[in-house]
Amino acid sequence: MRLVGLASVLLVLAFSVPVAAAPWTIDLARSRLGFTATQMRAPFDGEFKKYAATIDFDPHNLAASRVAVEIAIESVDTKNDERDGYIVSHEWMAARAYPTARFETAGFAHLGGERYEAKARLTMRGVTRDVVLPFTLKIGDDPNDSTRLAARVEGVLTVKRTDYGIGQGQWVATDMIGGDVRIKVSLTATRPK
Repeated sequence: MRLVGLASVLLVLAFSVPVAAAPWTIDLARSRLGFTATQMRAPFDGEFKKYAATIDFDPHNLAASRVAVEIAIESVDTKNDERDGYIVSHEWMAARAYPTARFETAGFAHLGGERYEAKARLTMRGVTRDVVLPFTLKIGDDPNDSTRLAARVEGVLTVKRTDYGIGQGQWVATDMIGGDVRIKVSLTATRPK
């Protein structure tokens, strides 16, 4: 009787623990992690050139899917050296004290078709906030390698920089540098078929 009871418990546990989702490798050459902010009400674009991602994602097994992205703040590039210097400075992103930003998912939802959303925690300048990233996902054959699949993710997340302490002292005000920052995700990841 005890053996049957133990077997039942193990069977329940086996079906209640999510099976690991499929791991993907980010293709940096076909990916961009960028943003749009405003300076004196005029928009400017930038991107982070260095980042790494751990992607375990299966659209048929969202419960076991996880994504974590680490972004090197000093790799910022807005095509303006002076502005890049301000961004990494103590008053802004404080890259010496906080060299990386982190995006880590807590769950996914399928919204229909190619539309999804990721509930996640975004950490910048040592401050962590809950965010929701809506995104589209397309998975198909990799045009560069017939033995692999390619997943294309496109999404935009708007955050308030002051929620993360980005912009200290006189820069807390949003009249010169706008408060909203649109983070743009355009990533390609691959895995074997």
